[in-house]
Amino acid sequence: MLLIRADASPVIGAGHVMRCLALADAWRDTGGHVVFATSMRSDAPALRAADRQGVRLADVSAPAGSDDDAERTAALGAGAGASVVVVDGYSFGPDYVSRLRAPNLTIVQMDDEAIAPRFTADVVINQNAWADEQTYAGRVDAGTTVLAGASFAMLRPEFISMQRETARRHGRGDTPNVLITLGQSDAGRTTSQHVLRALAGTDRASSLNVRLLGQGTEPNRGLFASCSVDRVSDDMPHELIRTDLAIIGCGSTCWEAAYLGTPAIGVILAANQHRIGHDLARRGVMELIDPVGDPAAATATVDRLIADPDRRAEMSRLGRALIDGRGAVRVVRFLRAARSRRPA
Repeated sequence: MLLIRADASPVIGAGHVMRCLALADAWRDTGGHVVFATSMRSDAPALRAADRQGVRLADVSAPAGSDDDAERTAALGAGAGASVVVVDGYSFGPDYVSRLRAPNLTIVQMDDEAIAPRFTADVVINQNAWADEQTYAGRVDAGTTVLAGASFAMLRPEFISMQRETARRHGRGDTPNVLITLGQSDAGRTTSQHVLRALAGTDRASSLNVRLLGQGTEPNRGLFASCSVDRVSDDMPHELIRTDLAIIGCGSTCWEAAYLGTPAIGVILAANQHRIGHDLARRGVMELIDPVGDPAAATATVDRLIADPDRRAEMSRLGRALIDGRGAVRVVRFLRAARSRRPA
């Protein structure tokens, strides 16, 4: 039994939940059972994805990372007979992990920042391309295993199933399709408004088919060839597949776009996205804009990429070379093997 503890919110985004759902699916593919413990409200958008996957949900009903949270999560694990507990969120530190300890229990901590002074879980996973084992040198316990790097990026099954539909190379249409999706981190949708202004300022604005996912933003539809707006999408793989250029937050959508070969412009929406965005830009997988701080440069970057299908094709190739979609399978294989080696 695998117990997952994760949340989503406008502050932390939905990526923690989405990658844990990928892990849940891979675990169930090996015959295992999953319980997903969360303190999210029942109407949270991220819970719709969990419901579609048929994951069993458990309500923690306690502030994330609190003593009550740890006690209730530990009780859920004991009651479900969990052999592995995965915690994913910025509130789950060493004290929280210690309170989950139980005989014959493997504790896994998902991490994105590598800034904590100590990591005490049995397994630490960092799926970012910039991370490796040395990133955690001197800050993990002697028995801790670090799984780090883009090979451990975990994608939900609906993205994996799209792999064979990506033979068409993005970015060669006469009327480019541009997707703007900045996720829950753009809670006020102010950044989306600045991105729309950057698009409207390009030389080719009137030839663009623009698709905006988010609420609270109503663009001037007359500026573009076409423009559609939805609060959320239940089919992000197809949203990305249909797109010639995506403008995205530098969170988990980066890995989804890279896997599908969708050329992307990144917008850093939070401090914890800074390292991800700049690393992917350095690799040539994406380019970055700051539509709020430097709108003129943002417009110039978008204009240049719309006009350069060869550069977009190169971004597509580099993204697919970086993310192979087998991260969740690798994690589950490791956990299963590690469990089989533990003394009874």
